[in-house]
Amino acid sequence: IKGVSLRNTDNFSFELEYLPKNLQTLNLSECLWLTKESFNFFSKQCPYLEELILESVSHLSYTAWAQLVQFK
Repeated sequence: IKGVSLRNTDNFSFELEYLPKNLQTLNLSECLWLTKESFNFFSKQCPYLEELILESVSHLSYTAWAQLVQFK
């Protein structure tokens, strides 16, 4: 699996820990459950992520956006 779309999903699930570590693309657009903690989770769970799609997530605070530096 190269990419996963969680676009417009309802909530965060710890089943996401089963995402493959080599995931390259992740779409989190329109996910109202996104927080700085979820960014922390994805940065650790998907260390090889090359593309993170974040359309329509204007609810995020500036501290959540600051977490993006964790992605390489």
